[in-house]
Amino acid sequence: MSVGPRGAARERVARAVSIVGHPAVTTTLAALAVAASRRAELGPPALILASVVLTVLAFSWWQVKRAAWEHVDASRPKERRTFNLVLAMALAVGALGAWGIGDPRLAAGLLSGASIVGAAAGLARWLKLSQHVGFATMAVLVTAEAVAAGVLLIGAPLIALLAWSRLELRRHTRREVAAGVLAGAAAWAVWKALAPLAG
Repeated sequence: MSVGPRGAARERVARAVSIVGHPAVTTTLAALAVAASRRAELGPPALILASVVLTVLAFSWWQVKRAAWEHVDASRPKERRTFNLVLAMALAVGALGAWGIGDPRLAAGLLSGASIVGAAAGLARWLKLSQHVGFATMAVLVTAEAVAAGVLLIGAPLIALLAWSRLELRRHTRREVAAGVLAGAAAWAVWKALAPLAG
């Protein structure tokens, strides 16, 4: 079934929004904004984040390249199980690395992100939680809490736009996008609880 020019344009916009709103982008920007607001050195946190992101992206690419996965989004249940396991391990190793370089707040953030992965794994039998939306929600709330509340004025519409893109691309249902928002808010609450302990 072919789509008209308007449908093709909507799909291109949705794909661009989905790429810009990828968890690798949103969480990295949030972590760097929090580090900058505390006048912390950006190099070591950026290196930790890049290691986590590149590990997960390289694994996803390799799975598609060897035809084990249909798409890097890991949409099939078996693909999602493998993806969630690798992502959780990468976040845990990243948290250990952040703790090792003396950045316990970043460690808390990575562990909070792992709670989204845990929610996705726990709910996998019933739905495919939108981790794009979950990580974006957490990123906006963490940045608003640590940097400036005004971030919400920009962040909330961006989360809505990202949710639209995931629906438009048929990667998720409304229920799965809503679950992503709730998981992201819960992860923010975890971060808020852990951050004071981090100092």
